[in-house]
Amino acid sequence: MLLTKVKLEPEDEDVDEPTPENHEEKNDEGEKPQSITSIIKISLTVLVIGYALGKIAMLFS
Repeated sequence: MLLTKVKLEPEDEDVDEPTPENHEEKNDEGEKPQSITSIIKISLTVLVIGYALGKIAMLFS
């Protein structure tokens, strides 16, 4: 039995292959809302902790 390798090529030439440039642009667009959301969450957490520590300090003074 004879085995041969066959190279398959796409039939549609209009199909764009993913390029690193396009992939990076999509990541940049996706990261902006996530980074803003995480900054807001961290800021609110710090604010709440600071408020709680201030209240505790006022109780002991």
